[in-house]
Amino acid sequence: MSEGAALDDCGLQVLWDERLTSYDFGPGHPMNPIRIELTIALAREFGVLDHPNVTVAPFKAADDELLGLVHEEPYIAAVKHAGDTGLPDER
Repeated sequence: MSEGAALDDCGLQVLWDERLTSYDFGPGHPMNPIRIELTIALAREFGVLDHPNVTVAPFKAADDELLGLVHEEPYIAAVKHAGDTGLPDER
């Protein structure tokens, strides 16, 4: 089976929102806004997002229950605190 045939047999959903480029976790963080912008631009340039089996969809923020599947509550609270105040939670 060719690579093209393999792509035709599956689907891909890209969750995207321009707001992802407004996050800035500091210069050393891998989710640097420019990396996010360049990744989506590259996917567009190569036509990845135009393939018939690829859909680009908005998403809603994960609620605490979903976040709790992979993070402990104190971590979730600390991230919320930092997001609300711009200050770290020293706990």
